[in-house]
Amino acid sequence: MNILKEQEMITIANRNKLSLTRPKYSLGLMGGSYEDLTMSSMRKTLVDSNEVCHVAYSALMDADIQEEDVVRIHTDGESVAVTLRSAKLAKSVKEMCNKEYFRYGAHFYRAHIKARDKIVIVETEELETEDVDED
Repeated sequence: MNILKEQEMITIANRNKLSLTRPKYSLGLMGGSYEDLTMSSMRKTLVDSNEVCHVAYSALMDADIQEEDVVRIHTDGESVAVTLRSAKLAKSVKEMCNKEYFRYGAHFYRAHIKARDKIVIVETEELETEDVDED
């Protein structure tokens, strides 16, 4: 019986795992490699821009971007820019991302996704609670 449960858990985990995992995405935002981590880059991503980074990752989940297609990930605190290997891929990623509203804790956000050349930009807009239809 335990073997069956373990197999079911593995199947569920593999089905829900994205090519660009959240740790790899976060590492990309903080410099791209463990050697490039600084206290400043970690603070910017994990503290100062956490909501923006979370909303952008959640918005990009529909595209299931391949890790090897990502050249660079950057945030300015208001948006996240993902540089991909081609403009065609960036346009395709934008078209695959259909979810617009996201919740982070008690706050709601709208994601605006744009594709410019090889870059996918996810801008976030915090919404007032009364502006959100949770249905």
